[in-house]
Amino acid sequence: MIGASIVALVGQNKPSDFRNHCVPRPPPIRLAKRDSKTFRASVELRIHPAIYDLGRKIWGRIPDSSLKRKINVWRMRRMLSVSAFTDYHAWRKARIEARSQTYHVEGARLLFSINTTVYDTPAKYLRDLRQCIVAQDYPYFEWNILDNGSRQSETIEAIRDIAASDGRFRTWRVEDNLHIIGGNRFLLERSNNDYIIPIDSDDLLDPDSLRVVACYIFRLDFPDMLYSDEEKTDSRGVGIGPILRHAPSLLVGYSHCFFAHLSCFGRAMALEVGVYTQDYARGSHDWDTYHRFAHRGARMVHVPEVLYGWRMSGSSTAQDVGSKSFVIDSQRQVLEQSLARRGRGHLFDIVGDERRGECFWKAVRRQVEAPTIEIVFRTSRGNWARESFDKLRQAMIASQYPADRLHVSVIDPTNALAGEPIDGLAVEIHRASRASRLEAINGALQRSAAQLAVVIDEHVYPQTPTWLWDVAGMFDLDDKLAALSGLVVNRHGRIVTMPRLAGLDGHAAMPYIGLPFADAFRLTARYALDQNCSAIAMPWVALHRQRFCDVGGFRRDFIGSGGDVEFCFRAIRAGWTIGFTGRVIFNSLNTDPDYGPNPSSRFFKQMLAEYLDLFWDDPFYYPAMSLKSNSFGMLESVESRQAVLAKMLDANPATRGLVQPGNGRTVQYDLRHRLNPRQR
Repeated sequence: MIGASIVALVGQNKPSDFRNHCVPRPPPIRLAKRDSKTFRASVELRIHPAIYDLGRKIWGRIPDSSLKRKINVWRMRRMLSVSAFTDYHAWRKARIEARSQTYHVEGARLLFSINTTVYDTPAKYLRDLRQCIVAQDYPYFEWNILDNGSRQSETIEAIRDIAASDGRFRTWRVEDNLHIIGGNRFLLERSNNDYIIPIDSDDLLDPDSLRVVACYIFRLDFPDMLYSDEEKTDSRGVGIGPILRHAPSLLVGYSHCFFAHLSCFGRAMALEVGVYTQDYARGSHDWDTYHRFAHRGARMVHVPEVLYGWRMSGSSTAQDVGSKSFVIDSQRQVLEQSLARRGRGHLFDIVGDERRGECFWKAVRRQVEAPTIEIVFRTSRGNWARESFDKLRQAMIASQYPADRLHVSVIDPTNALAGEPIDGLAVEIHRASRASRLEAINGALQRSAAQLAVVIDEHVYPQTPTWLWDVAGMFDLDDKLAALSGLVVNRHGRIVTMPRLAGLDGHAAMPYIGLPFADAFRLTARYALDQNCSAIAMPWVALHRQRFCDVGGFRRDFIGSGGDVEFCFRAIRAGWTIGFTGRVIFNSLNTDPDYGPNPSSRFFKQMLAEYLDLFWDDPFYYPAMSLKSNSFGMLESVESRQAVLAKMLDANPATRGLVQPGNGRTVQYDLRHRLNPRQR
C-alpha cells in the first residue's frame, strides 16, 4: 500500500554512487526553490469547500461526451504518472545532511552487534561494506563475521584482512556451510550486545545509520524491534531508487514482506522466540523474524529514513527473486508457520496473489468455524433499496455461509422493503424514522449476540462471492481489528473508495477516486492490499461488534458527514486497529463517491481539534509524500508535511487559526514528534 504499503519507486535523476553510504558527513546541499504555487493549498481548499463539492457533483451528472472523456483521460494519466519521484537523489542527499541536525545521542552508550554471514562474496563487496562500517559516526558496536564455508581464496583473504583492521571486528569460520539460517543463529548466539543488526555481506550502510537507530531506541524507551527504509543500488553500489515503508501492519504482514533492511531487534527476545532456528525460513528469514516478534506482542517501530543500500547483483533477490529458487516456497511456509503458531493454521490457505505479482500473498479463509455475523441493511432514500437488497440476498446465498450463523436486520425508514426471508433466514425489519436511523443501527448491534457485524447502505451490494468468509478472515488475521471496509466500484467501473489518509487534501481524502478501476489497477493493485490504515469510508463496513459497542458506536452519520472518520479515530484511541481489504469488492449504484467529511462544517473543526495528532501524521503514509490527492505518492522534497497541512487548514475558513502555518520552506520534514514517546 503505497501510503499504507511498501513503495518501491525509481528516481529518474543522476544516480549517486555507493560512497554516499560511506562518507561520514557530506557537505550541505540546498534544494532549489520551487514555484510557490507548488505549495499552495489543494484546489479543494482554495475555494469554499461547499462550492467545490457542488461542482464535483455537477461534473458527475454531466452526460458522457468526447470532451469529458478527454478530460478524464488526461486526469487519469496524470494520476497514473505520479509514481515517479521528484528529484529523489537531491532529496536523498538533503536528508543525509538534515539528519545530522535531527538525531542526537548524548550520554548513555548503546552497543550494537552487527552480524554478517559470508559465503564466497566478492572481495570488493566486502571491502565496500567494511568502508561503510568504519565510517559509522556512532562507533559503539561489534561486527561479527562468519565465513560460512567460503571456497574462494579472495573471499577468505578479504575476511582475514578485515578482522585484522579493527579491534571491534570478530570473525569465525566453519568448513561446512551452515546456510543463512544456521549461520545467523551461530552469530546470534555469540553476540555480546543487546541489539542485533543483520547486514548482508554484499550490501551497504549510510554513515549515520547506527546513530539514527540508536536515537529512536533511546527516545522511544527501548522498543523490541525497529526497521527502516532502504535504497536499491546496482552492482556498483549506485543508488537507483528507494523502498519507503510504513508503520507495522499485521494485515500487510500476511500480504508481503514490508519488514527488511535495515532491521534491528533485541537479542534476548530473538533467542526467546526462536529466531533463525528453522530452515524453512532460509529464503525469507527477515519476514519470519517479524512474525515471531509480532506473535510475541513485541513493540515495533518504523524509522522513516533511508539507511541501507540493498545491492542488486546476480545472486541477489534485489535484482531477481528467481535468483534463489527456494524463496517463493520459503515465503509461503513463513506465513503458514506464523498462522500455525497462532493456532489458526487450520483456518487459512496461503496462495499467491497473481494480480499483484511475485512475492504477494493471500491468506484465504477456509469455510470452517464460521463466526456469527449480524448483517444490517440501511435504506436512506429508498431509491436503490429494492435492487440492492435483492442483490444482497443473492450474494448471501452464493457465499455459502451457514444460515444459522447469520442474522439480518433492516433499518428501513422509507418502508421500501418487506420482511421476506432470505433462503429460509428470517429478516428483522426496523421502521425507524430518518432522524433515528443511527440510533436504530447502534441499538440493533447492541442487542445482537453476533461476533461480527456488516453494515451496508442501500446503494451498494457485494460483488465478491466469498465476501463473508473474507471478512471473517480479516478479523482472524488481526486480533485488534475494530472496523474493516474494502473497494467499491460504481456501475461505470470507476473507483469509489480506497483507504482514507489522514491529512490528505486537508481532511481525510482517498487517492485514485474516480479513475477507471480496470485501467488504474496496475497503480492501485499494490495499494489496495489487505492493510491497516487510519480511516475508511463506510458505504459498507464490517465491525467487531463488541469493540464497536465498547467505544460508543456511531455518533454521527457515517456516509457523507464524517462519522466514519470520527469512529475510526475513536477506535484507534481506544487501542484498536482499522483495516481495508482489496479482495472484497462491492458495487455501487450511486456514481458519486463519498469524498469525506465536509471541511467547512463545524463538526469537522471539532473533530480536527480533538484528533489533531492523528491528522498531523498518518503512520501508514510516508511523512515526506504529498498531501494533495492529485499528486498522491509523490515525494515532497522541500516543504515539511506539517507545514503543508497547516497551510491547507489555514486556507479553510472553518479551520483557520486552528494551527500555525509553521516556518515555511525547509529541506527537513520534521520527525521530532515521532521521537517523543508521550505522543505515540
